[in-house]
Amino acid sequence: MAAGSQSLGVGELEACLNCGRDVGSKARECPHCGENLRELKAELKEDARRERIRQEKEEERHAKQLLASTVVDDDEGGGVMGYLIFFMIFVVGKVILYYTTGSFIIPRR
Repeated sequence: MAAGSQSLGVGELEACLNCGRDVGSKARECPHCGENLRELKAELKEDARRERIRQEKEEERHAKQLLASTVVDDDEGGGVMGYLIFFMIFVVGKVILYYTTGSFIIPRR
């Protein structure tokens, strides 16, 4: 039994990332499939890091799209602003008309 546990490597038993059979956590390579476990773990860490970066970029892109859609919604509110500007010009025009002619309506000739 001692010889069998020696062949699996040192440390707690964990599954090989390649073949799934039990291997010591400190083993350099799997005694069953020969896979270099340290390189495989490093590759998996790198893949996980790349995936995390991809997800962060995706979230950032989504946030920018959300912000852009909010800005577009604000531009649609520009219609209300346009009506306010029109109303202000109308009121100012009526005031000017009143002060110059004494009437709020343009007299007919």
